Amino acid sequence: NNFDNLKKLKIYILTAHSHNGLDWIHSLFDSHKEILIMPGFSFMRTITIYKIDLINYDNSKIAKTFSDIFYKIKAYKLQRRNFIRNLKQRNFFYKKMLFYLNTSNEVNIFKKSFFSIHYAFAELYKIDISKKKILIAQEHVSWHCEFYEKTINPHYLFVIRDFRAAFAGSLNAGTKINKIKKITSNQFDKVLINWILGTRFIKKLRNSKNKNYTYIINEKMNYNLEKEMKKLCKNIKVNFYKSSLKQTFLGKEWYGESSYLMKNIEKGTDLNKKAPKDYYLLRNVKKRWSNFLSQKEISIFNSFLNEELVFFKYSKSKTSFLRYIYSIVQINFIYLLQDKYFFNTQLIILRNIVRRFLVINFPKISLKIFNIY
Repeated sequence: NNFDNLKKLKIYILTAHSHNGLDWIHSLFDSHKEILIMPGFSFMRTITIYKIDLINYDNSKIAKTFSDIFYKIKAYKLQRRNFIRNLKQRNFFYKKMLFYLNTSNEVNIFKKSFFSIHYAFAELYKIDISKKKILIAQEHVSWHCEFYEKTINPHYLFVIRDFRAAFAGSLNAGTKINKIKKITSNQFDKVLINWILGTRFIKKLRNSKNKNYTYIINEKMNYNLEKEMKKLCKNIKVNFYKSSLKQTFLGKEWYGESSYLMKNIEKGTDLNKKAPKDYYLLRNVKKRWSNFLSQKEISIFNSFLNEELVFFKYSKSKTSFLRYIYSIVQINFIYLLQDKYFFNTQLIILRNIVRRFLVINFPKISLKIFNIY
């Protein structure tokens, strides 16, 4: 029954630019009776990072590769991603995934692999898919969504947050990891390219006739969660349940994550206790990011991000064209340091400036040249 019913579900892709509260929104869907959703697994990001060659792998190798990643890789030990916890579960997942791959008549191997993972997950956790209405899959960065548009044609759920807060949160995590305790060039480039390509993809959807997307505004959800969850459930055509007000992964309470609250960030940003009650009040969020960023950086971001800040009503005033161009020039020359210098310092900084130029002007080309995921 699960095999037949899986393909009947409407597909929703939950995504964001970067550090927008994606896992938090994911956790609110976790215990919903009518939604099939795995913990935080990103199909295309996994394929990209681990260089999985679906076209040239046979079914057994595809199933083994994904099963081993979910079981062995450190990132999947975090509560928000962990669902294969022992060798017995790993072997069961492998067998069910391989069964789907061998049995399905789907021609597209990417699409078939995507569904085989969700089928194996449902079988592993004895989930009756006939009782589900939709499938929600997380794709951690939105520039991977172009794959889904070509193969599955889903509805997109974009988590949106004040981009200055999102930038600051991501960069703050970097300062706690780096030996120099400052943001490195590569870290900033990752944040920047996620925003640039994510914004391009959103604009592409906005300009298309097919309005198959929904914005989930982080700040509105924090301000009145029940009201916004009711609206969201109505939009994705499922019933509202009180369980959607609780943060869980596989039914177990999850306390969220924060780069500001975690001291030892090398173990992750997941919290081991609830954040202070007023932690996500808008004034406190703004205080954190405005204290972390310098006035110069805030000025640059206000201009560089202005179009989207105004569109999503985080800013009321539009910047001038000249000020915007100047911010592009400025952004080429911030955060150019790095932890290690393998040869002449000036040459490395020059290399970082060139990479930044490519990230801003030719982001897709820069992805192929540099290791930016």
